[in-house]
Formats: sequence, structure tokens, C-alpha cells
Amino acid sequence: ESVKKNEEIPILRIGHKGSEALRRHIERFPPTPIEEMESRQTGSSLQGGDDDAAIAERLTQMGLGEQEIVEYQYRERRVDLNRRRRNHESFQKRKHQHPNYQRMVQTRSRLPAFRHQDEVVQVVQNHSVTIVSGETGCGKSTQVPQFLLDSPFGSECNIVVTQPRRISAISLAERVSEEQCGGGALIGYQVRLETTVTNDTQLTFLTPGVLLRKMQ
Repeated sequence: ESVKKNEEIPILRIGHKGSEALRRHIERFPPTPIEEMESRQTGSSLQGGDDDAAIAERLTQMGLGEQEIVEYQYRERRVDLNRRRRNHESFQKRKHQHPNYQRMVQTRSRLPAFRHQDEVVQVVQNHSVTIVSGETGCGKSTQVPQFLLDSPFGSECNIVVTQPRRISAISLAERVSEEQCGGGALIGYQVRLETTVTNDTQLTFLTPGVLLRKMQ
């Protein structure tokens, strides 16, 4: 049930069952100290005010202050390029041997963007900036990233696709993973407080807010 307070601030009431379900979820998937800090800083923390000191203490124990958060995330995201190349090559072999591969190619070929695959790959490879313009649903967000991932330089790619809402980022990641016949760790999504991204991920779907945080 959603109501408004002072005609501006929306309040969401989830009831006793909803609260219990949320509590069980948080107990099963507890937020990391960094996620707790982000939540506290944006004013949307599920923690009470008295817990802020506990969060700060946990960060201090990890040797982290607010300025060191980004450095910590960078250290956690170191990439082994040789391992990435091996994983990419192995993935491409498995994909072409997958029983659904030809069916997926036929499905993708119906989209207008598909016939421009070679052109897109060549232009991206030869230019620092490429702008692709097309109608909604032509395959810009789903096909162009796959063109680059499947290209000869695909193992060197780190592709990020933004979506305005978290549900669309998740659904597109799942769709592209299906079209890639199970992208595994190579394809993932990252939305607030939820991510499937690993050091092996090369194609990430995320929201603009998360991208800005990653750039910071």
C-alpha cells in the first residue's frame, strides 16, 4: 500500500508478512559493509540510526573510511587478462556446440541490427567513439554488445550497457545470456544492492546510478 506524506514523500507499507519476508531475505543475503555505507549515505538504509556507529566500526576494522571505499572496490576487481582470454575462448567453443545455438542465431537475425554486425564491429574497432542510432527494439542494447563480445577482439572487451530501471537491466542481462546460450560469468548485471558481476564478467547491464558510482 502506497500513501503520501506531506504530498511529496511516498511511504510504502508492506505489512507484517512483508516485513518478515524482508528480514529473512536480509539475514540470508546480508549487505556488505560498502552496501551498508551507500545505503546510509543515500538515506535509504534499513538500519536504524543507532546502527550507523556499528557500520562505521566495521568499516574501520576493515581499514576503510569513506574515502577508501572506491580503492577497496578497485582492489576487488583486478582482472587477469590471460585467464579472461582463456575463458572467452572456451565459452565461444561451448556456445557454438550448444544445441540451441542455431535457433538463437535465427531469432537474433530477425532484428534490424543483426545485418549491420560486421559494420558495427569494424567501426568500433577503428574509432574511439561510435554512435549507433536506431528505432526502439532494433537491437541496440541486446545485439550490439553481443557483436563486440563475439568479435575477434572480444576477449579484450569490457562492455557496459545502461538501462533506466533495475528490472530492465536484469531482464536484458538474462535475455542476452539466453541468446548467448548461457553466458555464464561473462554476462551479468549490477543494480543497487544486487549484482552477478565477477572478475570474469565482460558484459554488464546496470543502471545509470550504479555506473556513476563505478566511475567515481
